[in-house]
Amino acid sequence: MTYQMMYVYIDGVAVISTPIVTGQIGTNTVPGAYAIWNMESPSELTGFNPRTGVDYVQPVSYWLAFDYTGQGIHDANWQPTFGGDAYLTNGSLGCINTPPDIMAQVYEYAYNGMPVLVFQ
Repeated sequence: MTYQMMYVYIDGVAVISTPIVTGQIGTNTVPGAYAIWNMESPSELTGFNPRTGVDYVQPVSYWLAFDYTGQGIHDANWQPTFGGDAYLTNGSLGCINTPPDIMAQVYEYAYNGMPVLVFQ
C-alpha cells in the first residue's frame, strides 16, 4: 500500500501493473492474505460511511470481494487520480479502488479462490 500499486500475476508472470487508491487514514485497507470469494459484474456497493455518517449506495461495473468485512477490489470512476498520495484525501473506506479500464482486465483474470495479498 505504501506505493499504491496493484500487480496481477498469472502463473508467476505479471500481467497487470496499475496505480490504485486504498483506504484513507481512519478507514484503512487491512493488510493480510486473502482470497477472492465473490465476483459480481455489475454490482452495487452499499454500506455506512463513518467519515460522513451517511449510508451509501454506489454502483460499480466490477466487484471482487476478498474478505468478510467488506473489503474488495472494484472500479472507481469517481476517483480523479490513482496512485501516489491520492488516498490521503480521496481514500476509500477500505476497498481497493482501481481505474475503470484496468478493472475490466483485472476481472477477466480473476477467479474465485485467487490469492489476494495486501501489504504495506
